[in-house]
Amino acid sequence: MKISGWKASAMIPLVVSVLPAHARAAQETAASLATGTGIYAELNGGVDSKKAKAGDAVTLHTTEGVKSSDGRMILPKGTKVVGHVTQSEARSKGANESRLGLTFDKAVLKDGHEVLLKVIVQAIGGPVLHSVDPGPTPPENGVPQGVVRSSPMGGGARNAPTTSQTPTSGVSSSEATVPDVNPQGQLGPSSHGVVGLQGLTLNRATANNGLVAVVTSDGKNVHLESGTRFLLVVQNAEVPAQ
Repeated sequence: MKISGWKASAMIPLVVSVLPAHARAAQETAASLATGTGIYAELNGGVDSKKAKAGDAVTLHTTEGVKSSDGRMILPKGTKVVGHVTQSEARSKGANESRLGLTFDKAVLKDGHEVLLKVIVQAIGGPVLHSVDPGPTPPENGVPQGVVRSSPMGGGARNAPTTSQTPTSGVSSSEATVPDVNPQGQLGPSSHGVVGLQGLTLNRATANNGLVAVVTSDGKNVHLESGTRFLLVVQNAEVPAQ
């Protein structure tokens, strides 16, 4: 069948534009998150280096929306961030520490669309079980409102600090002042390392040409309970391991 010239010319761009639509959308969305953009999230379910295996899925959910530099909402609050375990080692006899490696590489929107991510874990914080209430609400279980209670590994309740100091990645919370934590106990842009979890240290390493977070513990195993807070930072350029 003979196709006239104007019909053929109209059909060609239609085919070209439809086929790569999903790929272009994913690329444009991922590229719209500028280097240095912070993604605040909490862990869905606990992870333990004694039970976890390399390849096991690990998911977070964002605790606030993430916008592009031009103000577009890219990752709404509640977006699932997907990653996996890269290494998992309980402390063996004669060893000094246990290890848990994690990496996160994509976000899944509520409509099912995926956004590829290139991020590093800049900070990890203990779960926040109580929010600040300036009113006269009586304390519950002996813990006043506004007090942040970390996990059992965190050494009990403590007040959020009024001053901040930024330790480098790889410094445990037992050796450094808790950095940049707002009154609700959330991590802030200058938070680095481990916050509110005693005996844990956060470092970076490379695996499969990518950066992974390596959490070490001087205990028998690394345990991150549900609600553990993460600060992920977008890295569209190469970042050296530490």
